[in-house]
Amino acid sequence: MSFVSVVIDKFFCSVMTDGRVCNLNGDVLTEDFKKFRSYHNDSSFIAFSGTQGFGEYILDNIEFNENRFDQLSESLKVLISSQEVREQISNNPTVSVNLIFGGLNSSKKFEIYTWDSKKMKVDKHSIPNVLFIGVDDVLLESAYSVYKQELNQRKHVQASDYAITQEIINNFIADKSQYVNKNTYQLIIKRS
Repeated sequence: MSFVSVVIDKFFCSVMTDGRVCNLNGDVLTEDFKKFRSYHNDSSFIAFSGTQGFGEYILDNIEFNENRFDQLSESLKVLISSQEVREQISNNPTVSVNLIFGGLNSSKKFEIYTWDSKKMKVDKHSIPNVLFIGVDDVLLESAYSVYKQELNQRKHVQASDYAITQEIINNFIADKSQYVNKNTYQLIIKRS
């Protein structure tokens, strides 16, 4: 699993992923793979952790137009209910993908969603929020603790502080997980 973090409020959204891709044995395949795609002039995104091939298949085959996240959710439901995807998941129990997607909707308000290939369900999340996907639950809990601790040390928190904190959290996870590295990729979306 990889690590993806998203910090979002009503004024901005910051997405960060690491760059490591490993095979099922834990062998490193590459250290510089960006695990998100941005859309519509960088005003929306889809990020994933988990099985690279399956994640890329979803990103390559999903329909996403005009920052309509309701339409994206429906497109995802159709895609994951297809025979090809169902067979991929049932024939390969180790295939697993988590998605986070969101950004500015057509009304210029932020929305954020997650999807998990094990639950096969899209969840809409409230704003503001901090969401992490990837790695195991124990590390995710630790990441939330580090996040809170880092922000509590800062006075007058600004958007740049969230980005710095995301990098600190990524590095914390990378020190504890063989599946995460310190090469990061980031997208910042600001509401105008």
